Amino acid sequence: MQRPMVDYKWLLLMAAWLYGNDEFDSKTMSEELTEIMFNLTNNPKWIERLQPKLVSNDLRRLYIMGFLRRRKIERKCRNKKGKEYNCGYKYLYQINNQGWKYIGFLLREFMKKEAPFSKQVMDEFREFNEELKDMRIAAWRWLAVKYFEEGKMEAAKSLLANTDDIIERKFEGRGYRRFTERKRLHEEVMKHRVREVEMINTINSLEREVEQKDALIKSLQDELEKCRKELGRLQNFIQTAHHQS
Repeated sequence: MQRPMVDYKWLLLMAAWLYGNDEFDSKTMSEELTEIMFNLTNNPKWIERLQPKLVSNDLRRLYIMGFLRRRKIERKCRNKKGKEYNCGYKYLYQINNQGWKYIGFLLREFMKKEAPFSKQVMDEFREFNEELKDMRIAAWRWLAVKYFEEGKMEAAKSLLANTDDIIERKFEGRGYRRFTERKRLHEEVMKHRVREVEMINTINSLEREVEQKDALIKSLQDELEKCRKELGRLQNFIQTAHHQS
C-alpha cells in the first residue's frame, strides 16, 4: 500500500488552523497532524506519511513556494543525566503575507465551487476574508458550516470534539505563547457559531413546514369553498322543488 499523498494546499490550511501567526516546527506539526488523522481514519499509512522527516520536507516545499518564512535555531537535547545540550539546529516556520493571501484565495475558491453555503454565510466569509490573521476561527467556521449545512450533525459534533485537545494544547502547551483572553473569546465564538448554524437550520426547516401548511390550508379553503357552493346549489334545488310541489 502506497503512502497517502499530502496536498500542499491542505498542509498550508492545516498550518493556518493549528498555529495562526505563531511559529512551529516540523516535529510539532507532525505530532498534531498525526493525532488529527488518527481520529479521522484507520489507515496506518497516514501515521507513516506524517513522520517528522517527511513533514519537514513538506514544510521546506511550502517555504520554497514562498508561503512560509523560517528562521534557524539551536536544537536542545538532554543526556541520560537530564543535562541539556545543543544537538544541531532546527527551523521554525511561520506563514508570511503571501501565504495568507493564498489561503484567502483557497477559501474563496472553495466557497464558490464546492460549499453549498447560504447567502448569509457567504457574506460573513467575505467580511472575514479581509481579516485572515487568525485562521483558527476561519477553519472552525468552515468545517462547522460545511457539516451542519449538509445535515451531518453527528459528524460535525464529533469533529469538534476530536479537535478540542489540539486547540487546548495550542493555547496552553509548553513552547507556545499563552493567549488566555484570546482562548476564551475563541471558545465563545465557536459555541455561538455552532448554535447559530443550528438555529439557521431550524428556521429553514420551520419555514419549509410553514410553506407546506400554508399550501395545505389554501387547498382546504378551496375545497371548503367548493363544498359551500355545492351546498347552496342543493339548498336552492330543494327549495325550488318544495315550492313546485
